[in-house]
Amino acid sequence: MTSLFRSAFSASRPASDVQRQRSAYRRASNVRRPTPNETPIAAAGRGTLDGPRPTCLRATHRQTPNGFTLLEMMVVLGVFSIVLAAIYLTLSSGRRSWHEGEAAVEVQEDVRKGLRWVGQELRESGRDTTTPRVLINSPTNNILVFQIPVDANTGTPEFDLDSNSDIVWGALDDAGAPQAGNAVRYDLQGTQLIRAVVGSLNLAAPPVGIQKVVANNITSVSFTPVPATGNITGVDITLNAQKTSLEQHLMQSSQRLHVVLRNVFD
Repeated sequence: MTSLFRSAFSASRPASDVQRQRSAYRRASNVRRPTPNETPIAAAGRGTLDGPRPTCLRATHRQTPNGFTLLEMMVVLGVFSIVLAAIYLTLSSGRRSWHEGEAAVEVQEDVRKGLRWVGQELRESGRDTTTPRVLINSPTNNILVFQIPVDANTGTPEFDLDSNSDIVWGALDDAGAPQAGNAVRYDLQGTQLIRAVVGSLNLAAPPVGIQKVVANNITSVSFTPVPATGNITGVDITLNAQKTSLEQHLMQSSQRLHVVLRNVFD
């Protein structure tokens, strides 16, 4: 009865469907079933009942692109440029501050050195009962000529009396030796404050020795007598200096010193 029903059912279907069903049934019956201790993939790798049957397992992976995109490169370059700009600005500001500070220190040191030289030597000057020993050109007040008491006998800058019991006035040469009758002159030549020993107490007297550069970068000098009229008891000294830094910044310094004359004899 079953055979008759199967034959009748097969006859009712097309021959192509029957062959397709038989082929599928045959393939399914030939596949080895996995044992309890192996996986279906391992069973398929051992082959089928008809013989070894190689199995190719293809693994599909998403391919990760190598390198960077244009947008990523632009972002990195932008950040890198900002960092470099910040570093450059910091270094440039530090260098500018360093050069400006260096120039400012230099002009201040030049002014202090000039005032120290003139002040220490001028302090020993003064006047006696007959002659003032300090001369300042007027009205520019930029040349100072003076004498100090000297000891021409012992070679020390101390008091010495001549045959008339008068103080011997003079100057110290470059080696520090006293020279009776000479005088010291300070004036500005270009941007240098110059000390020179001249042959007499005269604003127009020529130098008799080596001229010494006392300070550089000096732009102006002023010697003001105190008091302005009458017998001089002191001198106000003003020095102005300036220098341009490497970044073309002008650094200036101005200082003033009041010197009281010690050797005043009325």
